[in-house]
Amino acid sequence: MQTLGERLLYFRKNRKLRQEDIADHLNVARATYTNWEAGRAEPDIATLIKISDFYTISIDNLVGRTYRIEPQFEVIKDQIKDLQPEKQKRALNLLVEQAYLIKKYFID
Repeated sequence: MQTLGERLLYFRKNRKLRQEDIADHLNVARATYTNWEAGRAEPDIATLIKISDFYTISIDNLVGRTYRIEPQFEVIKDQIKDLQPEKQKRALNLLVEQAYLIKKYFID
C-alpha cells in the first residue's frame, strides 16, 4: 500500500503540477508540502479535505483506503483536452479498443 506522501506525489505528477502550485493553493509553505510528500509530516484533517477537494477525490482515495477509477478518467481528459476534436475522438476510440483488450485479457 502506498503512503500518503507517495499518493500526494502521484496525484500532483498526474496533474503536471509543481509543489509550489499545490502549496500556494493550500496556503502552506512549499517546505511543508515537501515534507508531506517525503513522509516526514502529515497534513491535518482540514488540509486533507482541501487536498481531496482540489483533486476531486474522496479522502479515502487520497489516503489509499479505496480505489476509484474516476481520477484516472480526469487524467485522461486532461491529456486529450487540447487536441483538435477529431483527434480527441480518435484518441477516445483507441482507449475504448484498449479497454476491450484489457477486459478480454483479464476475464477470458
